[in-house]
Amino acid sequence: MTKNKKLALLAATCLSAASPGAAHASEIKIGLLDTEISTSLDDRPNLSIILGPKAPDRPGYHRASYPIADAMISHGDLMVHGIIDGVDRTLGSGGAIMIFHANPFLEKDGSGGKLAVDWRAAHEALSWYHENGVKVVVTSFVNEKTAATEHFMKTAEELGLQIITSTGNKRADFAPWPASHHAAISVAGTNKGLRVNYDSVLEGIVDLVIDGEPAINFSRTGFGKKDATSSSYATARAGGMIAALVCTFDLEGREEIMEVLHGHTEPRQFGKFTYDFLDFDALSPGVWAAYQMAVKLGDGGGGLSPGM
Repeated sequence: MTKNKKLALLAATCLSAASPGAAHASEIKIGLLDTEISTSLDDRPNLSIILGPKAPDRPGYHRASYPIADAMISHGDLMVHGIIDGVDRTLGSGGAIMIFHANPFLEKDGSGGKLAVDWRAAHEALSWYHENGVKVVVTSFVNEKTAATEHFMKTAEELGLQIITSTGNKRADFAPWPASHHAAISVAGTNKGLRVNYDSVLEGIVDLVIDGEPAINFSRTGFGKKDATSSSYATARAGGMIAALVCTFDLEGREEIMEVLHGHTEPRQFGKFTYDFLDFDALSPGVWAAYQMAVKLGDGGGGLSPGM
């Protein structure tokens, strides 16, 4: 299919108000690079979660699960829900989704949530995604630029993997990686008042900004409004949306993906691009109350952390 035909087909499909009759690929494949998943989500039809490379335990560290406050949900679970939400909002619910989950993250014992990356496991995950025909990989973890993060992005680019990643929601003295790499598509939420164009470090590197409206709308349940939204969740939902477009319309490469996104989003007062926002109430109020508390508590002392 030529590029023009892809764009014409895409334009003919209602993406922001998807219905069960919308176009579907036979299956939507997406890679998730995140902490452990603790729920099976058996109630979601046509969902497969395939487990891949994991960081091995080592002295002083254990494989990261990153539970969210007192809720029976992990950060990995949150990301799974966001991916599903993004796919369903783009194509309509019920389509087949395959999430390839890898966990290269380690948590330092007694650190209160400080994470490290096992880079061998991370590179094994990239190869595993490529071997399984995955083209889009989402992660919400944020670090500063290092030789290891640069090599990771170089490998992903060479393998043809599109990395969807969070800019985080905390202002920092460094440009967040991998979000600021030229090959990444980066996502910002509205947590804790971050506005991308308020922060000179982030200006110019955010291509898809989940901003202007809350990534999750708590107003119906009384949990709060924009300050309670999640950039991790926004990243996962954007990843699901992009994977749905890539798999359904056979998009190739970052340039083509961004052209499609630019054509089907609206400018807002803050940030550059956004897409249709709807209330999300698929999870219980208790879960979101606990998650809001986790957001208020912060990331547990710095270092590599989710983009919450």
